[in-house]
Amino acid sequence: KKLLKNHLAVSEIFAIISDLTISGVRFTSFDFSGPEKEGDDIKISMKGIGNSFNDIAFQSLVFGTSEKYGTNKILKNPILSDLVVDTNGKVGFTFTTSVKSEDLLYDKALEASLNSTQ
Repeated sequence: KKLLKNHLAVSEIFAIISDLTISGVRFTSFDFSGPEKEGDDIKISMKGIGNSFNDIAFQSLVFGTSEKYGTNKILKNPILSDLVVDTNGKVGFTFTTSVKSEDLLYDKALEASLNSTQ
């Protein structure tokens, strides 16, 4: 019972990122660093490609204001950086954020899942 209580439901990150990713952006890599000790945040870094600078700007706005509008209270300090235009005119970027490990506890994810089916 204690093992499940402290287990992280990391797959929840994919659902959150998917829900917040706009149609003109896609992610090409995912890096995850788990907490080193209890209370540490989870670190996430991803590489992505956008169709234009406007798409990147809008994606930044979505990640940056999502907590304000209550659609996501898990991603902390989302940053889009390292913008570079490729030979096809697409814009590459790096996305970094952190997540409080307690926001991804398995029992929270299970409870949310059970509540959504009722």
